[in-house]
Amino acid sequence: MSHKQFIKNSKFISYDSVEGQMYDLGSYPAYIKGEGIVNGEVYEMSNYDFEKIKRMEEGAGYETIEITTNEGRKVLIFSYLNNSIKEHYKLIDTFTRTTL
Repeated sequence: MSHKQFIKNSKFISYDSVEGQMYDLGSYPAYIKGEGIVNGEVYEMSNYDFEKIKRMEEGAGYETIEITTNEGRKVLIFSYLNNSIKEHYKLIDTFTRTTL
């Protein structure tokens, strides 16, 4: 199941960024709060669609956190729980177009 199917029913708000890092886990990236900047997109979606994504992400080792973007928006994002990925996976230097 892909986020794309949920985004098509959502309202695009703007491009924005958050402090953190993205790591390449192979078939998908992982966000970890911390140093660096991650660029992405902000969407408004229904609670129903958000809960579906939340169940999918939390079942894959992510947690839902509230974070303030660099433009001052409070958004909910999914952050990978296991910081040890820093030791085993490649940091993505120029990742863009992430859904915040």
